[in-house]
Amino acid sequence: ELEKDLRQKSSVLVAFYNWDKFDYENAFEILKDFGEKYKEEFNYLKKILKKDKNSGYETVFDLFSNAKKQAKLGYYDNAVARLYRALELFAQIRLKNEYKIETNSIKKSLNKLKNKEKREKKKNEKGEIKIGLESDYELLNELKDPIGKIYMENRNEFLNNIKIRNLSYLAHGNDPVKEEDWKSFLNFFEKFIKECCNGIGIKWEEVNLPKKI
Repeated sequence: ELEKDLRQKSSVLVAFYNWDKFDYENAFEILKDFGEKYKEEFNYLKKILKKDKNSGYETVFDLFSNAKKQAKLGYYDNAVARLYRALELFAQIRLKNEYKIETNSIKKSLNKLKNKEKREKKKNEKGEIKIGLESDYELLNELKDPIGKIYMENRNEFLNNIKIRNLSYLAHGNDPVKEEDWKSFLNFFEKFIKECCNGIGIKWEEVNLPKKI
């Protein structure tokens, strides 16, 4: 009985370890055997994997939870990098779900845009037009999306906070992120994304993985 219990705990630990690495599929395959015991976590994982009714933004909220975990361990560069990616992902999901625009190459969507010529100039050698974080939100504003409007209202604070990531050691800078910079980015992110969620009728929903098995 003890051996069986230890095996089960070991499996659950592996599942949550995979989850922490964003390996959702493998986490799901293990956790489905323990769905009753870890019902909240398992149901949320189903939403992330689109196996259940979802908002489509669960990966953003999961990145947020993961970032906070990194910060608790003192890994502020890792934490800020995750928040930056979550900001980017939030806009990408909105563009894809609402407007069928893929930001890794918007060439097919040019006819939907006003500033077509401006973006055509950004073609790479493969003829692709890729856009980044700021351009994602500017595009949402151009499309008169509520998120674009909220971005414009908070633009200065938005740009000031993403500088924290851009100047970090893991991005383009030479200095590690300080705790106060992390807290600034965290507070802005939470305020901004919650306002965006309200603007498009999405419920902010996150789950914290258990500290003890």
